Formats: sequence, structure tokens, C-alpha cells
Amino acid sequence: MPHSNPPGTPAPLGTQLLAEHFRADAAAREATVTRFISLVTGLFILSTLALGGRIGWPRALSVAGLCAFFTVYYGWLSWMLRRGWFHPAIHWVNVALETSTGAFLFTCDIAFGTVEQALTNPMSVLWSATIVLAALRGNRHLALFAGGIVAAETMLLYMLLAWPRLAEPVPLMFTPPLVALRAAYYFITGWLAALVASYLTHRAEEALQAVREKDLLGKYFLHERLGVGGMAEVFRATYSPEGGFEKVVAVKRILPAYAEDEDFVTLFRREAELGSLLCHPNIVQVLDVGRFGDTYFMAMEYIEGLSLRELLKSHGWETSGWPGRPSTSGSPRRTGCAASWGTSPPSRPAARPSTAGRTSSRSASHCTRRSRDSASSRARMPPAWCAPPPLPSSCPPPASARTSPPSWMPPSWSCSSGASWSARPGAISCASGSVP
Repeated sequence: MPHSNPPGTPAPLGTQLLAEHFRADAAAREATVTRFISLVTGLFILSTLALGGRIGWPRALSVAGLCAFFTVYYGWLSWMLRRGWFHPAIHWVNVALETSTGAFLFTCDIAFGTVEQALTNPMSVLWSATIVLAALRGNRHLALFAGGIVAAETMLLYMLLAWPRLAEPVPLMFTPPLVALRAAYYFITGWLAALVASYLTHRAEEALQAVREKDLLGKYFLHERLGVGGMAEVFRATYSPEGGFEKVVAVKRILPAYAEDEDFVTLFRREAELGSLLCHPNIVQVLDVGRFGDTYFMAMEYIEGLSLRELLKSHGWETSGWPGRPSTSGSPRRTGCAASWGTSPPSRPAARPSTAGRTSSRSASHCTRRSRDSASSRARMPPAWCAPPPLPSSCPPPASARTSPPSWMPPSWSCSSGASWSARPGAISCASGSVP
């Protein structure tokens, strides 16, 4: 059975689940064992009667009678267990009966043979098998119980039946110290069987606990991690409620370090609320938000394909630093004019006029430097707008031309009279000259 915990300490979830499974499966497990023993003892009846001429009919009939008793008893018990009857004490009763088989055979050997035959009978194999069979019932206490019974029976049968009948000189293997060592081996066998049963039970508890930790609110089963940031991580998950319905979703979960931060949790929930209000074919949908244990999660629509990071890398664009800035590594085609309107939006103009009509240039490096300068009064906020460096002059000709600026441009920007706007992958300019 699962490990016990100190009084007042709640058992781990895996232990509780495994204990429930053992209780529910006890009858079926014992029915399997009893059916196996009934079949094996039925075969032993035939083999014992076949050896009656060699071992003597009184002994053969006694052993066959014992096998018949086990065949009938375990056959009836298997039938009752399959019909739904079960009592927790049946495990202990059956283990006591199984381990007493060696004692019965030892007594038959002394009664119908010699003490030497009883002490050299290969019943030690049978006793060891009953100890292992007790451990297979999933309870380490049963294995210890079986090993203790076999060790006690060995010493009692030797001292009460065998030792008084041994003739001098007593062979070394039949002396009390060696028989006591044999009994100790039986107990150690039960102890080892209990350790094996305990280890397998503990591993099953850990497996159930791990599965349960991935089972968010009974609906989401997490698979591989898709990505992780500074404050949250995203998993591919399967939404699996009752009824057999399944749907692949993406689950975003707050990292444990921020799960107790109330401000961050509030922002996370606000993000989910705002995301649920957006409905557009190009925006992933927020499906659910909730809490599991000590962390919060958000379920979103899962879309197969490349991530934005992988897409930028495949086109030779940096994934850190200034967004949209072409990478300085790779082929000239990628670092120059490989970007198009379909893969990245046009960058903003290279200059922003001040309220006095003057032009001030803000490069990406200047913007980054100002935003990271802790001594500046604007250390926490970069300049209102910075532009990336312009693309090489060898870019293709303008892709479009119009008389009005794009909708994202500030209203104060305009071309001189009669000029038209032209757009290309990296700059916006007037046909008659540069932007004033």
C-alpha cells in the first residue's frame, strides 16, 4: 500500500490516488491470484498421483489431498471475488494459508519418511515463491508478514520435530546455527520483497503526482513547452473535458517566482480580459483563464506553424534589440533589400520634426542608449519615437505612390504642394524630395 504519513500531515495527491486505485482494484487483483493458485494446485494433484509409486502412496495421497483443498478453496474464492464479494482480511488469510504449505510438506516427510528427507526437501523454493507472491499483492506489509511466518515455521518445525530425531553425529547443515541462518534468509527474502513492493508503489505515486500536476483543473493536459519568457511560459496543451472531446490549445502559465505577486497577477488577468474582447482572424483567441494550485494560467487558440522568432531568423532579422532592424550577419541580400512589405512593416521616417519645425534624428542606438541610461531623467522611458537606420540605396524602386501619407503617420507630416508619397521597404519619402 502507499506510504503512510505522520499524523496530521495530509498525504500527497499521488499517494491518495494510488490508495484509491488499490482499494478499487483489490478484489480483481486477488481474484487473479486465486485463479492462478487454483490452476497450479490442480496440476499438482495429477503430478503427485503420478509419483505415488516412487514416494509412497500414503505420502502421495496426503499431498494430493492438500492440493485438492487449495484447488477447491481458491477456485470458490475466485468465483466469489468475480461476483463482487471482498473483505480486506482475505489477503492476510490467504498469505497465512500459502506459507503453511511448506510446514505441511515438512510434516508429511517426517511422518512418511526420514528427518533427513524433511530437511533436504526442496520446499525452500516453494516458501520463497509464496513470499514473492505476497509482495505482488501490492502491500509491503504482506511480504514482511510472509517472510516472518516462514522464518518462524522453519525454527519451530526444526526444534519440535527434526532436532529430537537427528542421530549423532549431526551433519553440519542440520545443526541449529545453520538452520537459524536459513530462517534468517527467509526473513531477509520477505524484507527484500517488501522493499521492491515499496519502491514500485513509490514510483507509481510519483508518476500519478506528475500526471496530476499536468492536468490543469481536470481539463488541460500539458505537453511540450513552446517558449518561456521572463515572467511566463507557454505550453502546447490538450483541452479534454468529459465526453471524449479534445482540442489542441496553447496554455500560458505564470512562472512560480511571480505567482505570489498580486500586482503581476492583476496585470495577467487584465491581459486575459482584454484579449478576450478582441475578435479578429489575425488575433489568437483567449479561451479560458483560471488558477491551478499556486499559479495562474490562460488558455489561448493554438496555431500550427513557425513562431515569430523563427520567422525573423529565417529572413535574417535579429530577434533582439531594435525591432525590424536587419541583421548585420548573413548574405547582403538578407541584410539589404530582402525584407518586403509582406514580411515586415515599413519603418517610420528617419526624422521627426519638433514643434518648432526643426528636424531631430533619433537613431536606434541613441534610443537604446537613452532608454538604458539610469542617470537620465527619462531613464524609464525611451524617446517618443526612434527610427532604424535606412536601408541601402540599392533597394528596389518605390512599391506604391499616393498623394496622402499613410494612416499611421502623424498629421503634421506632409509633402510640399503637388508632391506624392512613395513607399518602399524601409522608408517613406516625397516624390519631389525628402520629408520636410
